[in-house]
Amino acid sequence: MSRLAPIHWKKFEKFVLFVGCHFVREKGDHRIYWRNDLKRPVIIP
Repeated sequence: MSRLAPIHWKKFEKFVLFVGCHFVREKGDHRIYWRNDLKRPVIIP
């Protein structure tokens, strides 16, 4: 089984926005993104 390679958070943030999530809020160092068909928000530390 292959491992997931770590990527920079800004690159992941671009991907999250590309798939249709929108920025909701920022709490401390965590950025929270949401999309209507998701059960939980996407949190980027």
